[in-house]
Amino acid sequence: CGVCDINEKKYKCKTCEIPYCSLQCYKKHQETPCEPISDQLTSDHHKPSKEPLFATVDTVDLEKLEQLRHSESLKDLLYNPHLRKLLQEIDSAQNGMKAVRVGMME
Repeated sequence: CGVCDINEKKYKCKTCEIPYCSLQCYKKHQETPCEPISDQLTSDHHKPSKEPLFATVDTVDLEKLEQLRHSESLKDLLYNPHLRKLLQEIDSAQNGMKAVRVGMME
């Protein structure tokens, strides 16, 4: 379940396709607005550029990123709202490495 992270997923939200296990989790999910998954994936804000501006030791090559793009297990993990929020916080942090360390403590 992408809402409670306890039970197996049985259903999916018609709007954003997040999996949930029960009416209780559905109602909890409906407390916050969601958007269609296609809007989330095609948003200009989240589109990666073709080539990095500069490469570092942490730069992931485009081939590996493409493999991750098609990973079903990764897509299932990204339905978790807590993980999504954490990734957004890391992405927008001024000190990304510090944000990753803090996130790993949770």
